[in-house]
Amino acid sequence: SCDFLVSYTCDLRPSAEQAEALASFVEDGGRWFALHGTNSILEFNGAKVECPRLAPRFVQTLGSQFLAHPPIAPYRVTVSDPAHPLVKGLSDFEATDELYLSEFHGPVTTLLETRFRGRTPGFDPPEWTDDAARPVFYLHPVGRGAVLYLTLGHCRGHYDMRPLLDFYPTVERGSWELPVYHELLRRGLDWAKSRSD
Repeated sequence: SCDFLVSYTCDLRPSAEQAEALASFVEDGGRWFALHGTNSILEFNGAKVECPRLAPRFVQTLGSQFLAHPPIAPYRVTVSDPAHPLVKGLSDFEATDELYLSEFHGPVTTLLETRFRGRTPGFDPPEWTDDAARPVFYLHPVGRGAVLYLTLGHCRGHYDMRPLLDFYPTVERGSWELPVYHELLRRGLDWAKSRSD
């Protein structure tokens, strides 16, 4: 029971009942602003990270499921739809973040994108050979509502890797250090609050 939904999670797997409730909320006209790892379902198998397809209703509602990312490094984010109000007036920028490679479910309107071809060590598939556009910020219609997804937002402190590591040596703030990221958050929240019904 909410006016809109914002999620900034990683590897949270809703039950079938919860996934249905999320889908119904959006289908009935709700707006869901999903950030970064919300579409991640992860299983750690030694040095390998697997992304099993365990929650189809959940990822269909989100419009995507995370599959892999290359090592964190700077990459160029370009504005795909300069006339769209969510990105109008923004310029291309460089982000040092996790570059999400995902599979998509249903139509998406790409607002920001990047391109990637290369290796994703520790993930399956371990290599991406096509140079397709990779959505970074997109809208996904669901019934009378929609999901707005922003893949940027990686952030990690010293104690955020437990139980895998007791202490992570480097604090990573990623896109949180960019003014444009804060602007995207403001616009996303304004969009979520402007539910039409």
